[in-house]
Amino acid sequence: NDPNRTIEGDLFRAFVDTGGIAEMNADDPKKSSLNRAARTDRGVHAACNVLSLKLIIEQPNLLERINEALPETIRVWGISRTLKSFNPRTFCEARIYEYLVPSYVFIPPYPMTQLAQRITKHREMINCIENSEWINGNEYLLYCKDAKDIWSDERIQHLEKMINESSTSIENVDEKNGETSNISSQFQEHLEKEKIKQIELEIRRTYRISNERLQLIRDAFKIFEGS
Repeated sequence: NDPNRTIEGDLFRAFVDTGGIAEMNADDPKKSSLNRAARTDRGVHAACNVLSLKLIIEQPNLLERINEALPETIRVWGISRTLKSFNPRTFCEARIYEYLVPSYVFIPPYPMTQLAQRITKHREMINCIENSEWINGNEYLLYCKDAKDIWSDERIQHLEKMINESSTSIENVDEKNGETSNISSQFQEHLEKEKIKQIELEIRRTYRISNERLQLIRDAFKIFEGS
């Protein structure tokens, strides 16, 4: 992943520096058949991983020397000899994933968007089903309660007023400096789009998910455990 530093890169350099990998193979991890149980793609981090590679282990205190060559945030917990055919990715029996998401991703979409219309249509279909406990029961109320007014006209108008006041103060400064500018319609359109983005961003920043809805979401995710 050059030129970016990676955990695998630091490990490989430590293996080379401690004599675990011969100099003739030090230029490419593939020469040592380096494999891992789980990939760490962009935005994904592995708290613990299993690697397999051709390593020269017939030397004293190899594990301690490797850890001394590594940054303090990376540690090798053990080295074991395996079969030549061993591959940690294909031999792995289970993986544990932990997902971290900001709570604002659970804000309902803006009412006029296509996604909002699709959700409304889907709810109407569910509502037509006889004895629909979810749509008629407390679960649906918990789902809506903390976000039902998130896109209210009053809230949007209040945020828009705050943004307009901020923009007006900047314009006043320009006037005092004797500067005049002719804003083109294209630039004005750009300002309007930026204003909408600021309103949406402020709504997301101020949103706090309720404990009841958080539990509902956790219960929904639990359905997929082990899948």
